[in-house]
Formats: sequence, structure tokens, C-alpha cells
Amino acid sequence: MAGEKNLKFNMNIARKVVDDFYISTKIRCLLLDSEGTHLYWAGGDDVCGALARVIGRSFNCSEMHGKAVSDALRFGGRYIYSCPMGFAFFASPVMDGGALSGALIAGPVQIMESDDQLSGAAFNVYDKGHDIICAAKEALGMAPKKSFEELQALSRILFANAVYISDSTNFLYDVSLESDSRDAVYNYIEYLKNSEGDRVPYPIDKEQELFR
Repeated sequence: MAGEKNLKFNMNIARKVVDDFYISTKIRCLLLDSEGTHLYWAGGDDVCGALARVIGRSFNCSEMHGKAVSDALRFGGRYIYSCPMGFAFFASPVMDGGALSGALIAGPVQIMESDDQLSGAAFNVYDKGHDIICAAKEALGMAPKKSFEELQALSRILFANAVYISDSTNFLYDVSLESDSRDAVYNYIEYLKNSEGDRVPYPIDKEQELFR
């Protein structure tokens, strides 16, 4: 992306952090720049979009997420909030010194029973028939369900990730990624050495060249 040239943090590291957060929590994670532009996200299911299509009503949540980032700055770096559909989200800013350079936002997370959430003013599906109710509950079920205590813990993890992206000492993460790549090379070499059947002779000279 052209806009990535002006970022104050390492985009490769930020992508890896976002991916790892989603892989470990199964909660959709979004990376924003300082203007609120979506830079990268991880998480397959568009829960909000699926639910909006079922109930025939959509919401523009960009302003809500932007305000949450501002509130996270005010309240020590993390902020938990809810959207009009009743899902929980949590946000943490990515900083460059004392200035905002981006943000991490995670969600949606289901924190109440489906019947309670569907009875909210945003939905009003109970007069729309059995099929709509079932479809709405199925869409809700796409979001991970967490207790408030789990949500608090997850917001602290997201905050730690945001601090890490902000930190100029993240060269340690670069070293870790380099080590992962080296391990992958070693594993592939061992596979070649140990595999059976017809194959090209193992290139021992190439191995010695790679690891000089």
C-alpha cells in the first residue's frame, strides 16, 4: 500500500502481531493508521455483515471505532465498548512517542445470551418469523462468546501487542522471525535427507553454501 510508506511503525511486525492475535484467540483483529484507515485485518467471518443482512439493517461503525481509540488514549491505553448490535469490541492505540500512529481493534465478541442480544432495539426480529430468528441466531453464533473477565484479559493482551508494535526495540521480533525462517530451512533439509523413493540426490554442496 502506498500509505504504508508514511507509517511510524514496522508494518511487517504489525501484520504478524495481528495474525497471531487472531490465531490464538479466534477474535477478528484490525489494524488502523492514525487517520482510521484500515491497513490490515485477520479473521475470516464478517459477523456484523452477516447479521446486518439478516435483520435488513446496517450500521456505520467507523466513527464509533475512532472514538474508542481516543477513549483508549484517555483511559490508559485500552478501552472496551459495545456496538449498536450488542457486540463487544476493545481497542488500544499504537504510539510513536507521544503521538498516535495507529490502533488495534478486536471484535466482535458476544458477551450476552443470544435471546437477550436479539431483543435489543437494534434488532426487533421477534416479530419477523421463525426463519429470520433462526438466521439471526446463527449469525450471532459466528462471533466468539466470552465472559467479562475473559474480555478484560483479552483487552490487556491487545494492549500489550499495541505497546509492542509501538516499541522501537521490536528488533527482537525481527530476530525471532529470522530464526523461524532458519528453522523452516533446516526442517526441509532434514525432510530431503530422510525421504525415500526416487528423488534427485540431496544437494549437500548447496547446504554447506547456505549455512556458511
